[in-house]
Amino acid sequence: MSFKYRLILFYIIIEAFFITLIVSVNFSALNQASKHLTEQRIESNISLIKELIKVPLSIYDFATLDNIVDKTVNRNLINTIIVYDNEDIILSSKSVSKDFFSKDIDFFDEKQLKVNQESEFYTKHIHVKENGNELGSFIIIFDLKSSNEFITENRNKTLVLIIFEILISLFVSYYTGNKLTRMLEILSIKAKEIGEGKDPQMPYLNKKDEIGVLANSMKKMKIHLDERRNNIFKMQKQKDNFFANMSHELKTPLNSINIISTVMLKNKNKNLNEQELKNIKIINNCGKDLLVLINDILDISKIEDGQIIINPKEFNFNDLYEEIVDMFKVSAKEKNIEFIYEKDESLKIVNNDEVRIKQILINLIGNAMKFTSKGKVSLKITDLGENIRLIIKDEGIGIPKDKQKLIFKRFKQVDEGIARKYGGTGLGLAICDNLVKLLDGKIEVNSKLGEGSVFTVVIKKNIDKSLKTDINKNGDEIESLHLETHEIENEKQNILVLNDDVISFMPYSVELKRKAESLVQVDDIDQFIKQLLSNKFDILILNIENFSQFIIYDSLRGVEFNKLFLISNKDTKVDEKLENLAEEVFIKPIDKNHFIDKIIK
Repeated sequence: MSFKYRLILFYIIIEAFFITLIVSVNFSALNQASKHLTEQRIESNISLIKELIKVPLSIYDFATLDNIVDKTVNRNLINTIIVYDNEDIILSSKSVSKDFFSKDIDFFDEKQLKVNQESEFYTKHIHVKENGNELGSFIIIFDLKSSNEFITENRNKTLVLIIFEILISLFVSYYTGNKLTRMLEILSIKAKEIGEGKDPQMPYLNKKDEIGVLANSMKKMKIHLDERRNNIFKMQKQKDNFFANMSHELKTPLNSINIISTVMLKNKNKNLNEQELKNIKIINNCGKDLLVLINDILDISKIEDGQIIINPKEFNFNDLYEEIVDMFKVSAKEKNIEFIYEKDESLKIVNNDEVRIKQILINLIGNAMKFTSKGKVSLKITDLGENIRLIIKDEGIGIPKDKQKLIFKRFKQVDEGIARKYGGTGLGLAICDNLVKLLDGKIEVNSKLGEGSVFTVVIKKNIDKSLKTDINKNGDEIESLHLETHEIENEKQNILVLNDDVISFMPYSVELKRKAESLVQVDDIDQFIKQLLSNKFDILILNIENFSQFIIYDSLRGVEFNKLFLISNKDTKVDEKLENLAEEVFIKPIDKNHFIDKIIK
C-alpha cells in the first residue's frame, strides 16, 4: 500500500476511534439514565399503591379497591394489578392485556403469568402488612415497551450518527491526505529526476510551511549535487587525460628497456654471469608487466573517451581462432593446465572488428589461465546464425555471487588478496565489457566460489559499418550533446576565442572585434571553461592544436551557442564528435577573408 493510502487509512482509523468512543460514552450514559428513571418510577408506583390499598384492604372495601385499581392501570407504565386478601383470594384486578391470563382471572395462578421480564414486562409480588399483620398482597406488572423503544431508537440514531461521522471523516481524510501526499509525490518525482542528473523545475518554493522548507532544501541539494557532479566529472576527465598522456610518455622508455633487456638475456658475448642474467630477466618480466598495465590504461581511457571506433571488415574467423589457440597452448603447457578448444565448422567468414574480438578473447582466456592453478580451461565458439557465442570456462578460484557484478567495473577485483597473489590491474574485464557493448553484444558470467567460472559472450556475426557507440565510465551509452542553436541574422554577435597563438591570430581578432558585438580571447582551457560558465556567447572559435579535444568536448556539454568553428593544422586529427558539432574546420594556413566572411555573415 502506498504512503498516501496508508496516511488516509490512519486518519480514518483515528477519526473513527474517537467518534465511536465519544458517541458510545454518550449513548451509554443516556441508556443508564433512562433505566435509572424507569426504576425510580416503578419503585414510586409500588410504594404509592401499597399505601393506597392498605385501608380498603383491611376493611374489605371492594368499591374503593376497584376504583384504585381502575385509575392506576395504564398509567405510569402499569399494565396489570391483581389484589389478594391474606388468604390469596382475588379481591380486585385490572389488566390492559388479557393475554397475561391463561384462565379466567378468578383462577389466576402467578406461575402461569406470561411475562417477558428481560425485555418488555416487569412483574412484582408485594405483600401488604399493618402492625406486623399481613392484610393481603398485590401483583403489579409494568409495561416497559415504550422505555425499551426509546433506548432502541436512541441506539439506532447513535449508530447512524457514527456511520455518518465516519463517512465525513473519510471524505475529509481523503481530501487532506490526497492533497498533502500529492505534493509529496511531486517532490519525490523531482528528487528522482535530480538523482538522474536532470534539471527539474522545483515547485512549492514560495510556501512557508514544511512542504516549502522541503522544496527549498531539495533545490539547494540539487545545486550542491550539480556542483559536485561537475567537479567530479572534470576531475575524472582530467585524471583520465593525465593517465592517457603519461601512458604514452612511459611507453617509449619502457619499450627501450624491454628491447635492451631481451637482447642482453641472449648474452651473445658470454660476459654476463648467472646472477646478472637472473636480474636482467626480472627487469624484462617487470617491464612486460608494466607495458601490459599501461596498455590496459590506454585502452580503458580511449574507450571512455570515445576514441575507439569499431572498424568492421570481412575476415576469416578460422585464422583468428587458430592464432588464439596457438597463443594459449604455450601458456597452458607452462602452467600444466589442460586447454580444451572447439569451434563450429560452419563459422568462417565474419564481418566484424577482428582486432576487438581478438582483444576480448585474449583478456578472457588470459584471465581464466591466470586464476586456474590446476584443471581445465576451455574455449567453445558456436555459430548461432546471426550471432557468434564465445564460452570461456575454467576450473579456477571462482567468484562469489555478491561480487560478480563488480568485476566488470574499473580496478575491481574480488579482494586485495587475489590482486596481490595473481597480479593484474582489474581493468581486463572492464575493457572486455566495454568492447562487447561497442560490438553491440552482451557478456555474462556464471561462477561458483572454489569451482570455477564461465564467461559467455554473444556478438553479431555481421555488424553495420556505421556502428559507433560511445561508452561512459559505467558502460552506459553517453547521451549525445544537446546544444541549442538559433538562427540570428543581422545582429552583432558575442565571440569567444580559445587560442594560445595570440600573435599569429592578431589580424583575425582585430577584424572580428570590429565587426562583432564583443570578442573575448583566452589562451588556456581553464579560462575558456570559466568564460563558458559565466557568460553567454553566440560564436565559439577554438584552436585545437595544443589543447585536449576531449576536455573541450566535455566543456561544451549543455552550453548554449549558435556556431562553433575549429582551427587546426593538417597533422592534427580532429575528434569526430567535436567535428560533428562544428560549422567548419579551418586548416592552416587560413584565408583571412574567407575566415571572416564565414564567421560574420
